[in-house]
Amino acid sequence: MTQRKLIIISACALISVLMVLGLYAYTSRQNHYGNGFIRLYPPHVLSGTKELNLGSDSHYICGLNKSNIYLGNFDNPKEFIVVDKNLTTFKSQTLAIPGGMFIQKSSAILKADSPNLYLIDGINDNLLRWQLNSLQLLEVHKLISNTLALPISSGSIVMRLYNNQARQSYLIKYSYDSLAPTAKLQLQKQVDGFFCSDGELHYSKPLSSLVYVYFFRNQFICMDTNLNIQSYGKTIDTNTKAKIKVAAIRNNTYTLSSPPMYVNNTACVDGELLFINSRLKATNESKEQFNQASVIDIYSLKAGLYKYSLYVPDFNGKKITNFKVDDRHLFVVQGKYVSVFQLNLP
Repeated sequence: MTQRKLIIISACALISVLMVLGLYAYTSRQNHYGNGFIRLYPPHVLSGTKELNLGSDSHYICGLNKSNIYLGNFDNPKEFIVVDKNLTTFKSQTLAIPGGMFIQKSSAILKADSPNLYLIDGINDNLLRWQLNSLQLLEVHKLISNTLALPISSGSIVMRLYNNQARQSYLIKYSYDSLAPTAKLQLQKQVDGFFCSDGELHYSKPLSSLVYVYFFRNQFICMDTNLNIQSYGKTIDTNTKAKIKVAAIRNNTYTLSSPPMYVNNTACVDGELLFINSRLKATNESKEQFNQASVIDIYSLKAGLYKYSLYVPDFNGKKITNFKVDDRHLFVVQGKYVSVFQLNLP
């Protein structure tokens, strides 16, 4: 290879690296720039924090009940942890998996919803259900290939499916036994139909409502359990359209060609309230405030309106990766720690 060719190859590689770094810096700047909205912060919303070291930063809260916090482990999908809500007891258990069944750790996630515990493996399309207290394995189901799944009862599940030919994502409700669709909702396509409609699905038992929160736009959808739309809600920022760029890598296969601008990072529901961990800085927040805490915006599901916000201070330099709210308490995972706060909502 000639010296001229080496110089050209090296220059192209350097330009590619600089372009990626530049796009990342632009996305980060957009997330930290005043985005044309303000937040309301009532005083003394959080108090009385306690922490418990989980030993690794791969854990997430998969459910709550009156007495306990339930956690899963992204690195070990068979591990199931029970911690009391005072963070004084810790019990790690290994779930029994049928012989010959392989669980893909990159796609498996636990959902604890008393009296059931579910494991959903999105790559191998398996769903397992245990009795939550005894961990007795009750049943195993083969699912249709999906990109998101949420059991809403011991007999039905809502999944997000992607139609590659139409380039469109749908929420579809299925019965476990027949895997026959009983309800369907088309998610609004803005760019590519896959990445642009990505988000999280949550269930409010008191309202019997499903809530879908988009990652890349300022919108959430409230539905009944048959996927009939009850209302559309907007988050307080101004990002009505997903700011993403996609590129084709082969026939009907696409990837993100630059870092996306997240609007909503993660969320949870508690009764009539929706809690969203936002990635965007408000005009009335300083850069220092925003960089040293995770922001949670709170919305009324019934009214579909913003109420107020709260800061969760970073712990050991770590931000929220996962959180749940229950009975006037906020439970968060930050790095290796799970923490509990008293939640004093107005």
